[in-house]
Formats: sequence, C-alpha cells, structure tokens
Amino acid sequence: MECRIAGIYGSLRRDSCNKQLILRAQQLCAEHVPEARIDIIDWSQLPVFNQDLEEDPPKSVLKFKEIGNSDAILFSTPPSRTGIGNRGDVFSEKPAAVISTCSSGT
Repeated sequence: MECRIAGIYGSLRRDSCNKQLILRAQQLCAEHVPEARIDIIDWSQLPVFNQDLEEDPPKSVLKFKEIGNSDAILFSTPPSRTGIGNRGDVFSEKPAAVISTCSSGT
C-alpha cells in the first residue's frame, strides 16, 4: 500500500530554498522509498477564504483539500518563520514532520 505524503513549503518565493528542499525530498523519496509518494501542495495559488466560492471552488482549493487524503504531511519552512498557519481540520489526525533550511550560511 502506498503512503501518500503532502509536501508543503513555507515560502512562496520562486527560488525559495525551502521549496528546493521539499522538491529534493520528493525526488529522494521517489528514488529510495517506492512505497511512499510526496505530493507537493502549492500554497501560492490558494485564495483568501471566500464562502462564495464554496459551491464551485477553484482548482487550487480542490488541490489543497487533497491533503485530507494524505497519510502524512511534510513541512519545509524557514527557521525564522517556524509557525505553520491554521488551515482548519485539513491537518487533523495526520502525522507531520518539519524540515528546515536557510541560505544565510550557518
């Protein structure tokens, strides 16, 4: 049985080192852990909450809701922004891990 992991990076910058880190984790997982898959969730397209969109949500919202089908969550977030924003029950009862990197040379 395949383990589905939602991969979320905490910086929306195009060349974010945390985005690169989670993409590398996805690659390593595919190469070395064939029974698991990391699906990257792109937060950059997620709109501000709007009840008017609930009946016909944008594709980005549907993709975000796929986290509910994941077995675990992997966060990649800058150490200076260690918090993960509250997104309701979508993260409930999911194992989670946080990986971190920074480009400051430390």
